[in-house]
Formats: sequence, C-alpha cells, structure tokens
Amino acid sequence: MSETRTDTAFRLIKATAPKIWDALTRQSAIRQWKAPAGMHLEIFHYNARVDGTYRVVLRYDNPSIKGKSGENADVVNGRFLEMELNKKIVEAVHFESEDTSFAGEMILTTELSPEKGGTRVTFTAENVPPGIAHEDHIKGMEASLEQLSELVTRN
Repeated sequence: MSETRTDTAFRLIKATAPKIWDALTRQSAIRQWKAPAGMHLEIFHYNARVDGTYRVVLRYDNPSIKGKSGENADVVNGRFLEMELNKKIVEAVHFESEDTSFAGEMILTTELSPEKGGTRVTFTAENVPPGIAHEDHIKGMEASLEQLSELVTRN
C-alpha cells in the first residue's frame, strides 16, 4: 500500500477575507497570482462554483524544463468540491500526464481565517502525487501565496 502525502503552506495577508476570496475566485485575478515564479498560467475555462470545473496550463518560462504533461507544460483539470464564502475552497485536481508518478486525484483546500492584522491563508494539498518533489511543491505554494498577497495588498 502506498503512502499519501500532504503538503501545507500558509501566510498572513494584510487584507480582508472577502478581498482575498475575490482574488481566489475571479479568473482575471487567478492569472496574476497562481503560477509560481518561472511559470505562467493559461486558463482554458474556469467556473468557480461547486461542481464547476476548470482547465489550466502552467508553462515554464524556460522551454528546456520538461513539464508533467510533456514539453514544458503542466496541464491541470480541476473541479470545485466545496466553497464556503470567504472561508474555504476545496478542489479535486488531476494532472494530464503519461507518467504514473503524477497520477491520481490531489485535493487542494484553501482556508481563510481572520486574524489580527489580516487573514491567514492556508493551502493544504492532500494525496500529492509522488512525482511532485516536496520541496518544490512547498516553494511553489509559498510563491503563490506571496503573489496573492502582493495582488490583494497593492490596491
């Protein structure tokens, strides 16, 4: 029996939960913060509601880096399982890949918790495919949180 892995990252963002929620669910905002450094995001469709789906491609800026889906891209298909306004989003994510080390359904949970000085945003990824290196995943989640923070605090 294989073990499952859970990766978590969090950040206190100096913004209200509603402002962060907007950036988490609005397609034009997603493009600005979700891709980690060294990548850019293309959205093919994005329907932020329970049972809504999305399809995105993360492309490496460096064309020599091989992605999970071939060439230099990670193709991601997702579905929103749960959405609690200004509090929590739960998504099921699948990578398109011929490499079985990226197979399976990863569950991503984003939680917003008001705290003194802002809102704590926590990303939790459960059932992380073994092909995703732990350190790289944590760095990627932290980079996305930093970019989310920059987006919602610059206005």
